[in-house]
Amino acid sequence: MQDKDTTQSTFTQVFQPFFSKDLWKKIDQGVPNFDQRNYKLKTNQLTLLISHAQLQEYKALRKISSNVQSNDFSEAIGLESISHSQISRRLRTLPIKVSEMLFKGVLNKVAQKKGDGKIQQRLGKLYMIDASVISLCLSRFPWAVFRKTKAGVKMHLRLSFDEMAIPDEVIITPAKTADRKKLDELIVVDKDALTIFDRGYIDYLLFDEYCEKEIRFVTRLKNNAVIEFTGVERPVEEEGSIEEDVDIILGTGTRPFAK
Repeated sequence: MQDKDTTQSTFTQVFQPFFSKDLWKKIDQGVPNFDQRNYKLKTNQLTLLISHAQLQEYKALRKISSNVQSNDFSEAIGLESISHSQISRRLRTLPIKVSEMLFKGVLNKVAQKKGDGKIQQRLGKLYMIDASVISLCLSRFPWAVFRKTKAGVKMHLRLSFDEMAIPDEVIITPAKTADRKKLDELIVVDKDALTIFDRGYIDYLLFDEYCEKEIRFVTRLKNNAVIEFTGVERPVEEEGSIEEDVDIILGTGTRPFAK
């Protein structure tokens, strides 16, 4: 069982980037006076509080509030107590740009520690794109209407795989936004990169452009995809996992083929 000092030390090490004075100084320059009147709960404390709650899978603000009463956790984040209503109010008033700058600042620190090494394998450097819908209360977020009784936003996330998975780009849109409309902003154009994404991002016109520019990608096909074989075929290993390696012209039944 961990003692008090070990608990504080572990927490501080895990969230060390959030304690960086230089990072918060840059955020203050980008969003002047964002913390000016927040005497009870500073933004860096709020960030630690919510990050810890996410890791603990707390479902309600009251649970987050009561957990602050823990001496170890309270001392680690420098907060004696906080009510659930105060947490709610701070979350409502937190400028989005602060969260964006914090994400990119921590990401830069991770990149500095990892360096620019490439994956030493035939596939090159791997990236993965996926989207998740975050449900919201319709009465509180009418601008984000998603369905008749639900609101929501969609988080488009790109992960970089180099020994470990690291998020390196994120785009937030209304939940109704089609995934494919954000593909061009997330695709990695480096020649040694391979981007993997699901069929929600399929856009045949963009695929034409990517092929012409030698931008590499992998995706799943939709059930209505139309395939025309070109006759170009390459041998594959009999015991390998690849069943067929051929060149095709790809499209759907409702529009001209895309190469």
